[in-house]
Amino acid sequence: MVLVKADDVFAPDVLAAVKRLSDGLAALPAVSRVESLTTVKNIKGEGDALDTDPLVETLPRTAAEVERIRADALGNRVLVGNLVARDARATGPPRSASPPTSW
Repeated sequence: MVLVKADDVFAPDVLAAVKRLSDGLAALPAVSRVESLTTVKNIKGEGDALDTDPLVETLPRTAAEVERIRADALGNRVLVGNLVARDARATGPPRSASPPTSW
């Protein structure tokens, strides 16, 4: 696991680093899936509908966008403790690896 520690993992520069790490890990042949703050779905109920948009569709540019991402992530009991620390000072993109086809 790759762990990213920062004063605030939702800061735009930290989210940009998480995106670069996630993209790099996803490009590795043995990695089948990467879930990070920048790749995970933001599953939540909206009235009678189920919203499954990405948590981070584009990297945030405004304080309001950062706060929306923070509120959605920290309000999701599946993400807190698994993908992001409750205090927002650490995140780790878990990844799934497939065994190599040849040694």
